Amino acid sequence: ALVVACSLATLWSEVSIFQTGCGPLYLPDALERISYQVVIAVFSVSWFLRVAFSQDAVDWVLDKTTVRPTKARQTASSLEPKRLLLQAAQALTYAVVLSSVIVLLNQIVNDVDVVGGGLSGIDEVACKARLGFQQEMLVTP
Repeated sequence: ALVVACSLATLWSEVSIFQTGCGPLYLPDALERISYQVVIAVFSVSWFLRVAFSQDAVDWVLDKTTVRPTKARQTASSLEPKRLLLQAAQALTYAVVLSSVIVLLNQIVNDVDVVGGGLSGIDEVACKARLGFQQEMLVTP
């Protein structure tokens, strides 16, 4: 569930950066950073398992965490909710990485200085001005 939440936060950030050039205004920076790190870690482990062991990360996690009773009573249907959640988390991390590439290409095409801003491609001055304008609009009747 944590990976799904982090993936959704990161997708929100990517969509916001694509549309406005700034991160989401109502997503704290610390949460955004942690979300990116979780997604990158899960994506990296997933691809490592696929390349190094030719095994899907979902299958690997279920093999390592499933308690096997002495009687073979554990059925595939009892693992189905876990499998679906893990597959959703894995698919979302793939979507986030793909969207990150798309956003980066969009920034390159639009001649955004991605190197000068620490590879974020975000103009912090413009984003602070945008935030100030939005806060002013909320206060002014």
